[in-house]
Amino acid sequence: MSTHPEPPPTTELNYAQYSGHACCWCGKSLLDVTGVKSAGISRGSSGVHVLDIEVYACPDCAAAPPQTPARPVPRAQSGRAGSIASTQRRPSTTGGIT
Repeated sequence: MSTHPEPPPTTELNYAQYSGHACCWCGKSLLDVTGVKSAGISRGSSGVHVLDIEVYACPDCAAAPPQTPARPVPRAQSGRAGSIASTQRRPSTTGGIT
């Protein structure tokens, strides 16, 4: 029986954590760190697509992972490129006549 808690679900990981570039527990970058350990399989799905992936932990978290993992802070969402949410409307220069 493992004493380490199960890694966070894939839907709660940010891009760096999901791609293995950051610790799945604390978010610390793993690019220049030695002693990185596998934290297990992060499970999740999006509809019928299985998103399970192996995630990694920094040496500090691998030795004693947090009981309640830190979750990434969600970034402010902006609209899609070209949508009303991401661009401001400009007044018509023709007075509405096309």
